[in-house]
Amino acid sequence: MFRRISAYDGSAEIPWGENLKDAPRRCLLIVPRGGAGDAVQLRHHLPIEVETLSVWSAASLANDDDPDLAADPAWTRRAVLDRLAEAVKSKWDVFILANLHSRMLPEDFLSAVLEQVADGKGLLVAHLRDGDGEPLRAVLDTLEPDPDGAAAVEQAKSLPEGMRDRTFVTAYRHGKGRIVEVQYPGEFPEHSALLPVPEDQVLIGRELERDAWSFCCRMVLFAAGWREPVSISRVEDASPKGPDPREIPPDLPDAFVQSMYLPVAASVLKPIAIGFSAPLPEPAYLQVRVRMPDSEDCLIIREPEPLPSGVREWTTEIPAGAGTRVIDVWLKDRRGRTLTWGGGACRFAGWPDFTRPPEFERTWVKTNDTLKISVSLFPHVDPNRTGIVAARCVDMYGRVLGIAASAVTAEGGEKLLALPVAEAGTGVLKIEVSAWEGDISQFREPD
Repeated sequence: MFRRISAYDGSAEIPWGENLKDAPRRCLLIVPRGGAGDAVQLRHHLPIEVETLSVWSAASLANDDDPDLAADPAWTRRAVLDRLAEAVKSKWDVFILANLHSRMLPEDFLSAVLEQVADGKGLLVAHLRDGDGEPLRAVLDTLEPDPDGAAAVEQAKSLPEGMRDRTFVTAYRHGKGRIVEVQYPGEFPEHSALLPVPEDQVLIGRELERDAWSFCCRMVLFAAGWREPVSISRVEDASPKGPDPREIPPDLPDAFVQSMYLPVAASVLKPIAIGFSAPLPEPAYLQVRVRMPDSEDCLIIREPEPLPSGVREWTTEIPAGAGTRVIDVWLKDRRGRTLTWGGGACRFAGWPDFTRPPEFERTWVKTNDTLKISVSLFPHVDPNRTGIVAARCVDMYGRVLGIAASAVTAEGGEKLLALPVAEAGTGVLKIEVSAWEGDISQFREPD
């Protein structure tokens, strides 16, 4: 089933661990007030009961630690201590301590948390602000590495490129339980406790946040000891690869060389191969979401028939033009429970395609402005092939503020788009440039 999801349709936000099979049941989240909203995201992406214990700030347990603030009965030291003492009396599957100094937590509270971990529960630590010798850091420095810690480190590869190299995961054994520490060098977050802060904060958007939450959910599950029955080891383009560049004579025209890597017939469908870490232990339904990088639009594809048990790889087709697509994959059992999820980015050969990244006249616009965009496209050996190159301007609320399009012939070459911008009041605008094959009359503005 194909279903196009626009940026304004909440159903595009598919929970990563929707109805997850054998998920942990209870989580205690201890964070500063600014990160309390992370509980909403955890409940959205995982079928888990999350109770939040907020402290006043990363370094202050209560607001009466600050003499310049009026006392609030709910935020006095005694009130916060009582909430901590009451919460730790319950049994939890996983604890989360994030974006704070452990020195401000009562010693008996931290000891009670570590006792539950030693009995087989989990602890996730993120953005820990401890220096050498502070309580939790001193404990972590004495623990042995978890033998299965490499699996947690591997999950960092699912993060977007701008975050991947700045994320460090360490797993420890503590008695029967596991402690996972996630470190993000750089700034500490103000309005979250679990998410990394991109080095370039202009990159912050819903797509980046969505991918980061996939990683965070994985860390919560790993700390809790959840084991997936099978994992998605790879997602890759299964199209014929074409000849080795070393086998191509150097004097052939560019259009002829390019055509060697393209399908003979125009097609909107591209084959992808999905590999599994082990044979499927049971029949599983496949759900695929196809996204454009840095765009909120996506396609959701649900296979009507289950994949048979025992397969190690599955090939399916997705609608995708030339260029990079982000592909998210879920496996679900017959009862609709998620068995695992994964994905990756695939670069598809096709026409029309860009010879270089689009070039912009400038990096700023005004209201009722026009932005000129220069693109260069590969030629095609078949003179009958036609296509379209288009650009649109999207603001931080997902509103489309301008669209420009131009027809493309088999000659390719340079094209100049004049993109109108209706308004520029949100501070940051995103310009999306893409190309498709087909007659320009086939495309309408919503496409």
